Amino acid sequence: ADDDHPFTIAVDLDGTIVNRAGQITDRTRQAIAALKERGIGVALASGRPYFSARSIIKDLNIREPSLFFAGALIVDPVNGVALRSRPLQFNEVRRLYQIGRVHGLATELYSSKDFWVEEFGELPRLHVEHYLTEAPRIAPFDQLQNGDEILKVGFTVRAGSEQEKVARNLSTQFPDLKFGVGYGA
Repeated sequence: ADDDHPFTIAVDLDGTIVNRAGQITDRTRQAIAALKERGIGVALASGRPYFSARSIIKDLNIREPSLFFAGALIVDPVNGVALRSRPLQFNEVRRLYQIGRVHGLATELYSSKDFWVEEFGELPRLHVEHYLTEAPRIAPFDQLQNGDEILKVGFTVRAGSEQEKVARNLSTQFPDLKFGVGYGA
């Protein structure tokens, strides 16, 4: 690109902007500053929820529309307004959390501003401690209404467990949905 054709680069948060210790290194800050000095916009693209990235957005002065929930939500970080969202179908959400219950999966439901768990056990606590900035709302998922816009269903499981096998096999039951696996904590 030249000065007449600026562009934006989208970068992942975990393992790219934020290291394993949950910090942004000086080297990363310098690289982002160098991009901006060249007129290149910097956006975020993450599977994380927007609310867990707000402090990073502020810290790095991210001004370009950014993607969260693996693209299910696009936010203008300057004013925090959702530019586009693609919620899951309510019947899919219901089926997913019911599978979570049957198989003992620590299940998390996310909207653009909140997330819910039915029980705030050990695995969701670790998830909050390492990646999220806010505690979940604790409520029975059956209380969700058809109008609640759920953008992501997350299952927190231990590596190598039976629950991990169940979570990994969901793509065969839901071929129209995208599934990802995150590692850490």
